[in-house]
Amino acid sequence: MPHNPADKVAQWAFLTAIATISLQWIPALGLPGAQVSDALFLVAGVAVLFSSHKLIRVARGDQAWLGLFVVGVVASAVINGGSYIKLLGHLELVTVLLLAATLGQDQKIASRIKQALIWMGILAAVTGLLGAVLYFAGCETRLLNHFGDLLPGNYPRVRGTCIKVNMLATIIATGLIMLWDEDKRTLLGRYRLIVTLLLLSGLLFTFSRTWLTVGCGLLALRALHTPGPRRVLLATVSLVAVSALLLVSARYTISLDPTHFWQASIRSDPATRWVIWGDSLESLKANPFWGKGPGSPATSSGWSAHLSWLNIWVVLGLAPLCAFVAGTYRVLVRYRFEMGAVVAVGVILLDGLARDVEDMRHLWVLMGLVLVPRPQRT
Repeated sequence: MPHNPADKVAQWAFLTAIATISLQWIPALGLPGAQVSDALFLVAGVAVLFSSHKLIRVARGDQAWLGLFVVGVVASAVINGGSYIKLLGHLELVTVLLLAATLGQDQKIASRIKQALIWMGILAAVTGLLGAVLYFAGCETRLLNHFGDLLPGNYPRVRGTCIKVNMLATIIATGLIMLWDEDKRTLLGRYRLIVTLLLLSGLLFTFSRTWLTVGCGLLALRALHTPGPRRVLLATVSLVAVSALLLVSARYTISLDPTHFWQASIRSDPATRWVIWGDSLESLKANPFWGKGPGSPATSSGWSAHLSWLNIWVVLGLAPLCAFVAGTYRVLVRYRFEMGAVVAVGVILLDGLARDVEDMRHLWVLMGLVLVPRPQRT
């Protein structure tokens, strides 16, 4: 157990920040868009400076992409006069990554960080299911919204205490992946099936494309833990199929009544995401190197690009895009060391084919865990 009080403060503030990432409605720090987790990450960061934890020295390759990302984002803000609050938010993401890597050097704390990611998913699922219960009870609640995703139209979807439904879905998916990588001897491991049912129930009512990506993730995790030709093939085929489906669904809109699914048809008009991608590319032509600046929308109509890599390029510029691509690549190739975290990163990136995931705090926590040098898992 740590003897320096700052050690405990740093550890528990960071773990609590992760577990409460889904509590996005509660204001904090008096800044627009700041959340409870942001305040707790700040406490953890300050405490680490006074703790006995040795700040991690990441590999040179990781120093390069992190440095490029920071310089690129700052340059985009300065050149374009973008939102400096949003600039602070992007710098916070890098800080969260470094905090996860620094604290994660202790194997016990690393295990607790992974468990905090599971509790994050549990809290998100509980608030989402509460929204479903209130809806069926006839109560109006902010725990729902009515904007379609998997199918076009306005229908109720749970979002819990997240700002967006898809954020809730990705948080639950991360918790589910980390749960199935958890040691069976722990509390969460012993009750894995019950917790899985809870998480899947919460994910069900989001009606999100994340249904597909988390399925790919679970197949990939199984193939990594107990590799075999059939399991590897199944995981690969599912990855290719879901990737293709996400891209095709961005171009074509499927009209479907779930009670008469055999009458499904494809509409001739381009899907909303296809139009948004086109508008984002128009914005890119005007700002190909430095982007539009942090906090700016990717399109003239105020939309984000709904394609993570395109959104980074349009908003932040070419340098942060290259840095993000390099960083996520360096994370994904380390799957033999942190299988659960790497698969969870992969699921989030797969979601990035249909939405913007680059500023999700739990993504940067996962990436920080993977950057810690560890023995290869067998």
